[in-house]
Amino acid sequence: MEKSSLGKADLHIHTTYSYDGISTPEEIVAHAAKIGLDVIAITDHDEIAGGLEAQKHEKKYGVDVIVGEEVLTNEGEVIALFIKEKIKAGLPLFETVKIIKEQGGLVIIPHPFAFLPMFKPAVGVKNLYSLFKDNHFKPDGIEIMNSTPAGKMSYKKNKRLNDTVFLLSEVGGSDAHIKDHVGMGVTLFKGDSKEDLKKAVLEGTTSTDGEFLTRRESLAFVKGNIVKRVKKTKDKVAKPI
Repeated sequence: MEKSSLGKADLHIHTTYSYDGISTPEEIVAHAAKIGLDVIAITDHDEIAGGLEAQKHEKKYGVDVIVGEEVLTNEGEVIALFIKEKIKAGLPLFETVKIIKEQGGLVIIPHPFAFLPMFKPAVGVKNLYSLFKDNHFKPDGIEIMNSTPAGKMSYKKNKRLNDTVFLLSEVGGSDAHIKDHVGMGVTLFKGDSKEDLKKAVLEGTTSTDGEFLTRRESLAFVKGNIVKRVKKTKDKVAKPI
């Protein structure tokens, strides 16, 4: 099937509900519609409020929104998709996976072998192997395409290890923290709805596409994040005691 006939989903996006997110949920959904995405997942750090807010704008912009969360576990980050309740950060990896599955969600391993663990806490090969010991804890997908510089450095390793060892459904996401980066990394699937996307992940029929951030694009995010943090500091100082 040609890429042009497949649905496009960006399954790794941050909003202002993440400490390092710059664009609001509505800005993200509006931009996703503008560039022709069918589905997006809001995966704020240890928070689902951004996803819930973004869902309110689905009909207005004609984009399906999945409520997700990028959860920091004791053994690296995990993305939960299709969840209903916020998952607590700092739990063991196995416990986090169990909670996601109990909510009927999908377990995705983001930037699994990132070279920059201080910026992208990765689950890593050893911990990923451990999840395969019990089929109940097996992840539903692995992020092959991540548009960030860290994602670029580990892309070939992600692809090689998954094609030869893990054999999980391929997932792509931008890991955008600003609206202009949304859609740079995508998951391709048969259909055009979030239900179709979930079915494709579970059946192992997804593929990925996209491009990596340029240095200029990466710097734009860094600059925006600095401005956000300075503003928060000023607002905090200005608050009356």
